[in-house]
Amino acid sequence: MLRDQIRMADEAGQSLKVRATHKFFHSTTAFACPGNTTDIFAPGAPSASPFGAPAGRTVGVLLDRMDRTLAVDRERNQVTIQAGMKVKKLFDEAARQGMSVPLGSPPAFADLMVGGVMLTGAHGSNFGGKSCLSDIMLSVTWVDASGAVVRSTRDSPEGRAIVGSLGLLGVVTEVTLQLTPASNTRFDTVWKKSDASIATDILEMLQETPHMLVVWRPDMNRYNAVRLREVPLSTPDTGATQTIELPAFVASAMGTTLRTWEEYASPPRVLDEVMCMVSKEVSISHGWASSTAGRVLRSGVGGTNYLQSVSCGDQCAWEADEANLAMWDTHFTTDIRNLAPWMEDVRAVMEKDFWKPGQAHRGKCLPPGYFWLRFGSGSDDYINPTAGLNGTVNLQMSFMTSKATAPRWGIKHGHVLETLEQLTLCKYMGHPHWGKNHHRTFTHPDCPVRALYPKFDQFLEIKDRVDPQGIFEPPMFTKIIKGAAPRYGPRCALSGECFCKEDAHCGPGRKCVASAAFP
Repeated sequence: MLRDQIRMADEAGQSLKVRATHKFFHSTTAFACPGNTTDIFAPGAPSASPFGAPAGRTVGVLLDRMDRTLAVDRERNQVTIQAGMKVKKLFDEAARQGMSVPLGSPPAFADLMVGGVMLTGAHGSNFGGKSCLSDIMLSVTWVDASGAVVRSTRDSPEGRAIVGSLGLLGVVTEVTLQLTPASNTRFDTVWKKSDASIATDILEMLQETPHMLVVWRPDMNRYNAVRLREVPLSTPDTGATQTIELPAFVASAMGTTLRTWEEYASPPRVLDEVMCMVSKEVSISHGWASSTAGRVLRSGVGGTNYLQSVSCGDQCAWEADEANLAMWDTHFTTDIRNLAPWMEDVRAVMEKDFWKPGQAHRGKCLPPGYFWLRFGSGSDDYINPTAGLNGTVNLQMSFMTSKATAPRWGIKHGHVLETLEQLTLCKYMGHPHWGKNHHRTFTHPDCPVRALYPKFDQFLEIKDRVDPQGIFEPPMFTKIIKGAAPRYGPRCALSGECFCKEDAHCGPGRKCVASAAFP
């Protein structure tokens, strides 16, 4: 197929761009698009590249049906699967073969493809250990720009280059993974604890278990910490399982309330208080797992394959038609030593940019969502977000906004979130997650992403060797290579294309104002 596309493009005298994805891709940037150069939220986003000739022929390869198990070695606990297999199906296959996916290695969302997880650097939580599916990858099979099938071991130069590479070397088709014998996992929750000493608390808890996920709401001065420990399969299963699905009536009510709240520049106090209750319900009041009867559990035991990642299909909050919601996602990986100072800076932004100095009543909250912290280890990969780091903390800010109002006014209290986005990228040199964030994250004029990766040039050498014509290089990545500036223009801050420099970038009735905490 690839060779046919190359031939047809050559015969027509056209350039060719190819990207592999699946029909429900979960990204807010344009890396998954073969011809698009702008954030997917940008209205009327152009499809032509501003660098050189526009792509004359663009091809999207959907890998949804490449989801079979190809080989199983029960003695070694190894499986070879097609790259289009979703993480949820990997769990099912592992359980069927009497194995477990190692605790802490898969991402928390199980509706992603295994290949996509490894190519974006998606991760679980295992401080100092195997915290990504790529950490348990033994080998990878891929198709290069000539149509040749290549097999690379994990520690080969190509193996180091392909992990976290966004598919810039080629289309990944198969992976061999090192699993473990079947096990159960026990979890317990530190519930709604004061965040007065949160950084110290986290570092102490990581000494007890490396498998931990923290949900923090600095606007509520509370956090939850879910701690997981692998236990023998003989440990009684209490029926704990993960779920984040929203009943239709809840999704509809939340979507309507959120839309109404965002339509106000200064919402009535009662509406602010209602949104605080909603925000609390979907963050620090939402447990990691539930019983089979739907009751939130703060502790329990369940199969390892089903207590570390969750599938919600079309009932995810950001997929449910009734809710009409979108997720505002920023996600960075940085050194664990940055945790405490970063948290202090978050507090400073909250004090000076969200609440005002001396403000007595604090009856308002950030939108529904959370600051989410997970932990891992560094790597010798070339452009994987863990590259060049040691012990890591993954700093994710995920908040809900209404699809009806976001294009007009942006997410509520977005000035706070945008300040933290820039702070994490520029001051803490956070490595942005390739599958999340915004166009502007990767084109910040003062904080180039390319400079974050010491082996970036080595990666380019391999990429240019296996794909000399840049068939697999999306226009968005070309901008990173060239250090291109973001697009500045009317409403560019609303579309995620820029950080504002003037009022026009913010949309009608909005002003571009410097942060009070970090002017």
